[in-house]
Amino acid sequence: MTQEAQAAGLVVEKCYDFERPTPLKAGEQGLANWARQFFASELASFSPVEQDEILARLAARVRDELWDGHQWVADYRRIRCVAHKD
Repeated sequence: MTQEAQAAGLVVEKCYDFERPTPLKAGEQGLANWARQFFASELASFSPVEQDEILARLAARVRDELWDGHQWVADYRRIRCVAHKD
């Protein structure tokens, strides 16, 4: 992040990164809905049945970490920087 800002002619004063857990709406379907939105172009090359299988495998793989018993919680990280033009 800092290198990109510097390449754009900015001087980075501070950068913070922090956890930002984000509940996904729609209960059990929340993760699949999120994945369909963010990976639409990648999923488009698969049949609907294959897509469902991929999303089911994804859910199984991350369930212990991201399912709280009621909803999926995405483990986002936020980066916030303070920079100025030199």
